[in-house]
Amino acid sequence: MIWPPARRITGLVYVAAFALDEGESALDITGRFPGSQLMAALRPATSPGVDGDPAVELCLDRKAYPRVFAADLPGRSAMAVGGAQRPTTAAAFAEKSPAAGWKTAPSWGIVATADQVIPPEGQQFMARRAGAHTIAIPASMPSR
Repeated sequence: MIWPPARRITGLVYVAAFALDEGESALDITGRFPGSQLMAALRPATSPGVDGDPAVELCLDRKAYPRVFAADLPGRSAMAVGGAQRPTTAAAFAEKSPAAGWKTAPSWGIVATADQVIPPEGQQFMARRAGAHTIAIPASMPSR
């Protein structure tokens, strides 16, 4: 893929998100900046992969979901969202980013200072590295 695609991207906004560099993975960031509760809360399940071989998919434990991913939502809402989550492949966390969009487009970032998935220090590091215009909010996720 050519970055940015057809030069239609005028800016990037990272909301409590991974702003990865080329060749970097989500595991690289969560391993470098301790405090993420994500890996401990993931539960594996096996399903048929594209080629028919078993593939591992991951979901957040339903009981841990409100604390890890939806701490700012009321209890019933957090439980409902946790029950509706879609799995992701285990490989997605280790997959290396093919490009860093922030190298070719202006960036903005919202750092959630109580995030339980991406450590706030990791979010701040990625935002500084990207030269992002950043604000910090005292929340686990910027949904409110």
